[in-house]
Amino acid sequence: MMNAQWRLDSKAPGVAAAFRNATPEKRRRATLTACETVVPIVDLEGDDVTAALDALRCGEPADPRLQEQLSALAARFDDEYFRLNEEGGEAKHQEALHLFAKARAASALAFALTDNDAQLHEALHEALSSVFASPGRVARAMEMALPRGAAPSLQSDWYYISAVSEEMPTRKIPVRAWNFALHGPITLGAVRALHEPQRRHRVSLYRYPASTRFAGAMRAGTCYVVTGSCRYRFAETIELRLGQIACLPEGAYELEVTAADELIIILAWRLPFEIP
Repeated sequence: MMNAQWRLDSKAPGVAAAFRNATPEKRRRATLTACETVVPIVDLEGDDVTAALDALRCGEPADPRLQEQLSALAARFDDEYFRLNEEGGEAKHQEALHLFAKARAASALAFALTDNDAQLHEALHEALSSVFASPGRVARAMEMALPRGAAPSLQSDWYYISAVSEEMPTRKIPVRAWNFALHGPITLGAVRALHEPQRRHRVSLYRYPASTRFAGAMRAGTCYVVTGSCRYRFAETIELRLGQIACLPEGAYELEVTAADELIIILAWRLPFEIP
């Protein structure tokens, strides 16, 4: 477990290092703090949300059905988020961002209810992801609850989870070429075959006319360019064209269609829970 690579390692390595050195009590305290902080920020409400926070505060085992209900709630928000992203338009994208944040917060609560404290890092990752635009408050709250001195200050982690810093190095986004000889044309079916099991992945096709440009947020996923070309801006800016594949990071981004014709891409995401 100590050597395993977590999603939290790439999101906030200092938090991950501190979590590894924390006692079960401090891990749960950090998880509760994170959930209590993000739930009101993203306006996540409901009886299941209240029940989950009460269970975390009391330190009592939660009904397994509550975790299932929160997982289902996160999945519903994700479905709505994906649907609105597919519809396009600035208003739709803004609404999709709100749903993305709610899905991550609901997922954080679901992970927080686990009886295995070694897995609580998933809750911290989802909590940070829910406030992708301004994670500082949540990360500082985690730092206060976790052991001090176990890792570099979280100030050195900001380039992983917010805007790029000129003083910090950025990680390169991996880009490779589609193997047409092996897989044939880039189609939904061909891409889905590469992402198994299908109930743990979402694979969707998007079409954008020339000159399209918009901002959004996304889970970490893989982009396949079917036709056209585009520019993605995360902490790093990359140019993609027909037949290229990029492993995109999680967080806020800007997409610009750079070709004179239509852009068609397929995006594939691994989901934290199986699709019902």
